Amino acid sequence: NSYFYMSIKAKYLGEFESEIIFENQLKIKTNSNRNLHDSCEQTKPSNLLSASLACCISTTLGIILEKNNIESKSFYVDIISKSDVQNNKISTLHCKICLPLIKKLKIKNFIKEKIESSFISNSLKESINISYEYIFNR
Repeated sequence: NSYFYMSIKAKYLGEFESEIIFENQLKIKTNSNRNLHDSCEQTKPSNLLSASLACCISTTLGIILEKNNIESKSFYVDIISKSDVQNNKISTLHCKICLPLIKKLKIKNFIKEKIESSFISNSLKESINISYEYIFNR
């Protein structure tokens, strides 16, 4: 088996705020205060899970589309997260993937296979119910 290691540091800043620092020094601030709405400068820590899945799907999809000479800038991924507050966890992630019109069934099936077996999807499968919806625009 081959493994990839990375380091992410997190610091508690006080008053429900934390800061995540990646190896490349990128910083993201989170706020766990349930009374605050998300701002453009902070997000809830649990939102990072959905963001990670959306980014992984988007990157996987973009690479597949580019390699098949299909317009890769007109698609988007929308993740809808459902939380089970009573059990203190994210219970469901619904992935709505809007793509350009793709006529070849082989490519459509390849996209579905790769997205649903992506790194993040595989990592979450056992603990979170993940559903996928594909919309091929005309």
